[in-house]
Amino acid sequence: MTLRAEPGACPALLVFMPHFAPGFKIGGPLQSILGLIAFHSENLSIRVLTLNRDYTDRQAYPDIPTGRWLAVSTAQVRYCASAWQALRALRGACQGRTLYLQSSFSPGWSLLPLLLARLRLIRPRHIVVAPRGELSAGALALRPAKKRLALAAMRLLALHRGVRFQATCEEEVDEIASRLHVARDRIMLLRNLPMSRPDAMHSMHEKVPGVLRMVFLSRVSPKKNLHRLIQDMAQLPAGVTLDVYGPADDQPYLAQCQALAAALGQPERVRFVGAVAPARVGATLQGYDVFALPTMGENFGHAIYEALANGLPVILSDRTPWRNLRDRMAGEDLDLEAPDALRAALQRFADMDTRTILRYRQGAQAIARQYIEQAVDAGACARLFGPGHPGDEA
Repeated sequence: MTLRAEPGACPALLVFMPHFAPGFKIGGPLQSILGLIAFHSENLSIRVLTLNRDYTDRQAYPDIPTGRWLAVSTAQVRYCASAWQALRALRGACQGRTLYLQSSFSPGWSLLPLLLARLRLIRPRHIVVAPRGELSAGALALRPAKKRLALAAMRLLALHRGVRFQATCEEEVDEIASRLHVARDRIMLLRNLPMSRPDAMHSMHEKVPGVLRMVFLSRVSPKKNLHRLIQDMAQLPAGVTLDVYGPADDQPYLAQCQALAAALGQPERVRFVGAVAPARVGATLQGYDVFALPTMGENFGHAIYEALANGLPVILSDRTPWRNLRDRMAGEDLDLEAPDALRAALQRFADMDTRTILRYRQGAQAIARQYIEQAVDAGACARLFGPGHPGDEA
């Protein structure tokens, strides 16, 4: 059984992560931390130790000093010139604070801090690890040999002894318990808190049967399964088009997807637009009919939430927490093993008229509103980051 927290005060927290605002290319993990800061600033004293540049960038953020604590919203942030500099700063920065790690597998930003704590070279008050979906079956299927080796090393070195874990959905509780062999009383459910809220439905464009304007908004990587989406477009009418937004962290995979798009024979059907700044996400999504992400696995999916909040039906795999979408008139969650499921879903939405898709848009926003009502939980925050647990010093 997953523990539910009792209300209480939360202590000082040190977030240790490679990239932070004003960057945005890292996607979900950053949005999760920004949401934590926005909603729990009254309960948490938050510091962030991070690099001075965005994901994939070599240039530092302009006009941001390096190597000292700066006020960013209600948090204190220290930007470092290198991962080594961040690790050197970690010893003093985590003293008396709960160390909050944003990965299970990152060598420099999770495994090494865990090893340093195991050797007593750093002494945080507690350690919390948020796997952020890395332990899903779909995520583990990518580079599986390297991840099996990492999991074996974690067990051999007992890196997770006394560590608490954050799950953001019930499915992730099971993943953490089974993959890491962690007792369930070490796992706390604290849901992600998106920055945006569902607003009143914006005016929508006419939906013409036979035409479907799709948007993909995520990192262009094998886990997101973009190639499957493009492949299935070959069996659909020319009126079904796709715009791809998001950074590419795997250039060979990007080239594969671009080649599949070119093979459709109509260059305008798939456009690769690049990354979009967070402030522009809502306005960008509002120009489309549906959001499509046949992902191999998500523990939350901030872009999925943003689509729902903006009244966009979502076409997903069944490997996310967003389920029963057709019954709730909000989209589809499809079995990726069914070869024709994605194509059929796309065709069904392409055939819809304005009146029909309006009902789906209303259903999408209803799910977003319901999620927000259930996600804000100060008690869960207190339980995860708060006073000692009997196994913390095990």
